[in-house]
Amino acid sequence: MTEINLYFNAEEGDSQNLLKNCPSLYSPKEGLIRSDSEYLPSVINGATFDPPILLCHRNLMNFYAMFVKKKLDLKKKREYLYAEDGGMLSLDWFNFDDECDETTPTIVLLPGVEGSGNSVYIRYFVQNAHKMYNFRCVVLNNRGLGGNEITSDKTYSFGKIDDVEFITNHIKQKIPKAQLFLVGFSMGGIILVNYLSKVGTNSPYSAHICYSNPMDLKASWERLISTRTNKIFYGGRLTAKFKKMLLKFGHRLDQYATKKQIKNCKTAMDLDELITIKMFGYPSVEDYYKVTSPSNQIQNIKVPCLFICAKDDNFIPWRSIPYSKFKSNPNTILAMPRKGGHLGFISKSDWESWADRAGIEFLMNFINNVGTAKQ
Repeated sequence: MTEINLYFNAEEGDSQNLLKNCPSLYSPKEGLIRSDSEYLPSVINGATFDPPILLCHRNLMNFYAMFVKKKLDLKKKREYLYAEDGGMLSLDWFNFDDECDETTPTIVLLPGVEGSGNSVYIRYFVQNAHKMYNFRCVVLNNRGLGGNEITSDKTYSFGKIDDVEFITNHIKQKIPKAQLFLVGFSMGGIILVNYLSKVGTNSPYSAHICYSNPMDLKASWERLISTRTNKIFYGGRLTAKFKKMLLKFGHRLDQYATKKQIKNCKTAMDLDELITIKMFGYPSVEDYYKVTSPSNQIQNIKVPCLFICAKDDNFIPWRSIPYSKFKSNPNTILAMPRKGGHLGFISKSDWESWADRAGIEFLMNFINNVGTAKQ
């Protein structure tokens, strides 16, 4: 059994009371916690996450979650939108045979770096959210992904939050009576943190979740090329996907680099240095990662936000996580089981996602209650 370490401000805020309504995350247990180390959790926790024995290794967990789990056939309605610069975005609305109406609580989902409304982990979250509390889910498909055509000169990036602001305003206008929630997966979680850092207390979403999002971007990219296994299955795979997406832009990227230069890049960091920092005006790739890394912005979050990541995540060096910032911010909670991989978290009890269940329990605390945020 794997204990779930919880990091939050135990002196201020309402985090512990929220956690009492989240049995998948927290079960009170007697004991004392020393406060002399930032790595020690905020409470003794009796709740556990128990992966199947066959999936105890993170690579097996990741492989099962990405390639073995059956893709769900869920009905959706796609809506195409054009941002102010002409860039095509799309929203996948999962209304479950029109069971949802204008007042249905709605979760807006931001997928990972290559994700869309078709991704397996997205589809399972959508189904679980509907089963547990009849949530409607709306998925943002980023520029160049999920079937979107390339219609502008800009792609997405970790710090580009104007597309999130754009679709947020659109959704608010379309379903003004619905309570909104925001959930980000991996890269989507990075964008979510950058969004919250900017909006402060003015987020129109009642609560937020970040799943498996890297905290220190430089450390994460270095981690993905640190071993032969990571290079082949993670760093190399993501670099190939990133290249494929960039090459869709064709001559639109000629002002930054040639196709040959893009193809010759060995890592995602190379691509960021070649294209991203020029496109979005960063002086260097180091500055880009520093400015957009969630580890440098946790202290700026002024609204309720739950973070779930595994200590064995291939993408997230556990020492890169700013535990002390979570323990000082009354609006954030970090839940970290020892096992789970990257967006895996398959439970041995039902072979379903423990993280989905835990996150949805958290959101249910805020139904018809926007909560109170500490300044």
